[in-house]
Amino acid sequence: MIANVKFPILLLQIFMLTWLSQVDAINRKCPCHTTSLCRPIQVGSRREVVAFSVYRGFWKYYNWTHITTIALFEEQLPNIDPNLLCYAHSRQVRIISHASFPVTQLSNQTHVDEWIRDKLTMLKTNFIDGINFDIEQSIPLFSPEVDDLIKFVNQTTVAIHSAIPGSLVTFDASFWPRCSFGHCYNNVAISKIVDFVLTMNYDEAGSLVASANSPFLNTVYSIKAYKSAGAQLSKIVTIQAWYGYDYTCLGPLVNDVCFFFPDKQLHANLAKTVNRMTQQMLGRREKRWKLPNADTSSKNSIAYGGIESLLHGNKTSGSKWSNTSASPYFNYKKSNEIHQVWYDDPRSLYIKYNYAIKAGVRGIGMWTADFPSYTGFPKDSEAMWKCVNDALSNT
Repeated sequence: MIANVKFPILLLQIFMLTWLSQVDAINRKCPCHTTSLCRPIQVGSRREVVAFSVYRGFWKYYNWTHITTIALFEEQLPNIDPNLLCYAHSRQVRIISHASFPVTQLSNQTHVDEWIRDKLTMLKTNFIDGINFDIEQSIPLFSPEVDDLIKFVNQTTVAIHSAIPGSLVTFDASFWPRCSFGHCYNNVAISKIVDFVLTMNYDEAGSLVASANSPFLNTVYSIKAYKSAGAQLSKIVTIQAWYGYDYTCLGPLVNDVCFFFPDKQLHANLAKTVNRMTQQMLGRREKRWKLPNADTSSKNSIAYGGIESLLHGNKTSGSKWSNTSASPYFNYKKSNEIHQVWYDDPRSLYIKYNYAIKAGVRGIGMWTADFPSYTGFPKDSEAMWKCVNDALSNT
């Protein structure tokens, strides 16, 4: 009887010693001025503003008024800025880390278990609030990986939520709920497992004519498609682009239409044809249109800071507006080549953010918050954040 009493007491002592050692470890390792800032943020469901962050130090320029979550990518990992952690947690903002996994290993349970253990260690060591799944690998529609991915996400989510109370697990999803660009994930099923999915509402332009990176109607169709497919809009956060695309046009613009070809070799061949036709039409060799160099890409992404620089510098047309896509664009000339840039600005972003919030989604966000030129064009950069604040304030 006495032995039976001593055994649970011993277990209690072991538990207390383990707990105290963990508290001591936090006291020794926590980079913040108070250890409470190294604990996971404990908040319930709330409207989300998710800022993707890829460059170290840029967070100091953000407008933190409505930010709820910072998703770290690229050079922000693996060595996380402790000052960012402490400041974010002081504002009840969660920090989550990019997480990817090879789809070819989804059926390898040993690999899955080891990956989850490593992620839990990383989260606890760095005092991170959770992960953001960013798979972005091809999965055919009827392949077993479709269901394997669901099982993998479920196992990971359960493990993280169990080990870290208050943690956050999110999933980067296409702007369409099912197949998009060969990525046939069951995004609706996944949305029911994780805390919420982040729909990437960009890279939606065509392949031959320069056009909007993220047309307004595509955001409308995306939200309606997820709802029709059975997703709860409270599990959807729409992410918009804070960047655009710079297209090198094949020839002179007709009615402001810029033709391009994404394949470099085909672009070069087509350029020669257009070049020859232009020469024949003009009838004079010296007035032939100078076409793009075959060694350069005809479509390049450009951050909002680069767009600001062009608009304030060597613009040729000034910013124009497409009523069809509710997006701005402009033309400029470089080395006798005509370029057309399509992008999003505070006006176009506000239209989409405002619609999304009024439609009932969980929140909004941007890829990425680091793309404005905060020091070069502070007023333009401030306007990008203002459109977020205005969209939230007007709903």
